[in-house]
Amino acid sequence: MLLPIILNFLNPTELGIWYILMGLNIIANILECGFQPVVIRYIAYYLSLKEENEKENILNLLGSIKQIYKNLSKILFIILIVFGSFYLKDILIQNFKIKIIWIIYIITLTYQLSFSYLISILNGYGKIASSNKTIAYSKILSNMLMLSFLILRLNLLGLVCANLLGVFILRYLLYREIKYLNITKLLENKNYKGKICKKLYREAFKMGIVSISQFLNTKYIFFLFGRYFSLEIIARYGVTIQLFELLTKLSRLPIDIYIAKLSQMIYKEKYKKAFDYYKFILVIIIFIYIVGGSILIKYGNIVLEIVGKNQLLETKILFFLYFYYLIEIIYGVSTYFLTTFKFLDFYKSFFISGIFCSVAATLGMIYFEFDMLDVIKIQIISQLLYNFWKWPLEIYRRYLKYEKNR
Repeated sequence: MLLPIILNFLNPTELGIWYILMGLNIIANILECGFQPVVIRYIAYYLSLKEENEKENILNLLGSIKQIYKNLSKILFIILIVFGSFYLKDILIQNFKIKIIWIIYIITLTYQLSFSYLISILNGYGKIASSNKTIAYSKILSNMLMLSFLILRLNLLGLVCANLLGVFILRYLLYREIKYLNITKLLENKNYKGKICKKLYREAFKMGIVSISQFLNTKYIFFLFGRYFSLEIIARYGVTIQLFELLTKLSRLPIDIYIAKLSQMIYKEKYKKAFDYYKFILVIIIFIYIVGGSILIKYGNIVLEIVGKNQLLETKILFFLYFYYLIEIIYGVSTYFLTTFKFLDFYKSFFISGIFCSVAATLGMIYFEFDMLDVIKIQIISQLLYNFWKWPLEIYRRYLKYEKNR
């Protein structure tokens, strides 16, 4: 991770702009996250079938997936051009160089989304290690390019250019992994019936609502702070959130690795084995997060001071963020497991809590002069009221029902 190096090469204003750009990734994530878990589940389902028309089913599924992601990339391009440019209008008018950076960033996000279905396909086929390895390799090469451009003093322009080149590298590596699955011809075949498309859209709509809700609960706050705090404060908040989200991703790796396997267990009605896997995975995830979070709070500022900048938020806020992400991990992993049962009703409560959080935070900052800590407390309360206890309890109820019917 180049975070310490970036901190030394960019001034607070540039760093604030960089984190605002990085924050716009959430728009692509909102569009994709509705489909990614659904795609993985459908691929796992069709691979578990042993029918004569299995090849036709896979052809239709892959064709639908590819078409959907092309449409998503077009939608993303329009959103970034219209709404993204409006949000960044105060920054874009500063100089021509910022406009060039913004155009490159739009191309990067749009192009990456257009082929992201390849990652979902690899995960659906159970090639989680190959998928993660490919993403890791592209990240390493992208970081090397970023470092080179920073040394050349290209600063923000160098970062976005390296990002774009990293996307080209990722696409090449993903296609190389796809070749090993012997489905390249199926992906290139345009004679699919598209019947599965409607099913994917229906289920992805609910998961899309979940993504929007997560945006309202977390990422919206970042954009809200961008309107009320200086770029220097936004940079500190961005560094802190980036570290916590990195820790969250690392902690969730076990469920990401085994979700396709869990889906196949549920389809084959191996419920006992699936529940046992889930409990073990959840314990491992919480343990990783608690240990990693404790290290981050205690030594995070010390490490950043060594590289020359103290960019984390104050310790009091760090503790509240630590608790918030722990809550998010617990109910997030639970709902992810529930999707293997084709249970998606949690999207309603997610949306309600997202609306509550975003509205309360906005009104609080406008009319009651809420500070950053007050807003984070609202985030915590919005999840404790329902999601935190409801969805782990739903899994426990399903487990009791299974034990009763054995």
